[in-house]
Parts: sequence; structure tokens; C-alpha cells
Amino acid sequence: MDYNALSTSDGRIGAMYKCDEILFERLCDEFDNNIKESKPFIKSEMICEFRRVAREYSINVYSSERYSDESFGDQGIRSNALVEAKIHGNFDSLLRSAFISEQLGKYSFENYDEPNESVSHLLDALFLLNSWLGVKIKERYREETIEIEVNRRLKAREDGRNGGKERAKKFSSVKVELIRLLFEKVPSQGWNSIDEAIKAIEGELFEFIIKEAGGGERPIHYSKAEKILLRWDALDATIYRWIKEDDIIKSVFDEVITP
Repeated sequence: MDYNALSTSDGRIGAMYKCDEILFERLCDEFDNNIKESKPFIKSEMICEFRRVAREYSINVYSSERYSDESFGDQGIRSNALVEAKIHGNFDSLLRSAFISEQLGKYSFENYDEPNESVSHLLDALFLLNSWLGVKIKERYREETIEIEVNRRLKAREDGRNGGKERAKKFSSVKVELIRLLFEKVPSQGWNSIDEAIKAIEGELFEFIIKEAGGGERPIHYSKAEKILLRWDALDATIYRWIKEDDIIKSVFDEVITP
């Protein structure tokens, strides 16, 4: 279309069209830059696979009658991804849908010459990608924070006590795992009681104890392992004793139990 031949009114439309085209290109660049920032959380080959699948999806959508796609129901791609993430905990749906929105935008721009619609798809893609990236950064921060807190508390205990070093050393790895599991498994509202907290983590904690006895591997006959620190039938009682005797263990339980 020759925009120079347009009337004044049509000339404004042409300028708006050009503006949308420039915005689309900038949004594409921003999406690519954010993908680069995501590489610590996703492998390059997975990015290529997501893009390939999303490209095929966009072709299928536009090759059929326009806007007839019902894969995401009545809510649309963005809304469906948010429902999957917030209600069902499927946060990877944010990333998958981000790539789909990106490819829908590019396909619309390349084949239908509709920068306005393409910009809308790219804005959705950036929103979904940044939402997914925020979740991953928060998870990484939480893991690092737990590790720092575990090490800090254990060091404080070691510095504050001189006696019982051998016994503390003997059970330190089990206590570290107990603390880690409590912080990792605690529900958002906290546990209602110590019993509930112990029941939630004791299975994984005992599996850790078994592997410790086997030098990192699970012994076939773990009940006869000579180096096992705690038997299953003594585990609950031992944790309760630690809560009474160990200020660090007690403080952790205080934090994860809802008052």
C-alpha cells in the first residue's frame, strides 16, 4: 500500500500502522533478551523445542478458519495459563503459553500483515514469560536462603556450645536434613501441630538416614545396617527430644507451626 497517496486522515492511519510495526519489532527483541535471561533455568535445546511446537501450533491455528482455535477454551491462552499456574500449580504452562503467544504474534505479522494484533500477542508473551521467570527466580532465592539459614543456625549452635561435640557431629547431618525438609515442605499456612509437621517429613527423613548408613546408597537390608543412626520406631521420639534440647530445632518448629 502506498501511504504517500493517502489522504490526511489515512495518513494518520498509516503512521499508526508504522508505529505498531516498530513496537512489534521492539517487543520481539525484548522477548529474545528475556529468553537469554532465562537460560540459567532452561536448556537451549528446550527453548528450540518450545519454539518449534509453538510455531506448528500457530500455523495450525491460522491455517484453519480464523479464531476458531478452542485448545484453551473460552478463556484464551493467557487466562488459561494463569489458571493452570495459580490454581493447579503448573507454572511451566506460563512458559509454554509465552512461546505460543510469541509465535502467534510473529505468524500474524508475517502472513496477515496485522501489526496491531501481533503486538497484542507479543505483550501477552512477555507477560507470561516474565511471570514464569519470576517464579523461577523466587524458587532459586528460596533454595539459597534455606541453605544459608541452615548453615547459619548450625554454626551458631556449634559456636555456642563446646560440650557434646561428638554427639552433635554424629547427628548433625540428620538435623540439617530435618531443618531442610521442614522449610521445604511447610504449606503456605504452616502446620497446625508438631505431630502434623513430623508426619509430613518423617518418611523422607528416614530415607535420608538409611542412605547415610549405606554411604550414599540405600542398603538392601537397611534394618541390619551397622551404621544406621536412628531406627524408624525411635525417630518420632528423637525429634521430640531434639525440640526440647536443641534451641535451633525448636526455633525451626516454632516458625513452621501456625500459632
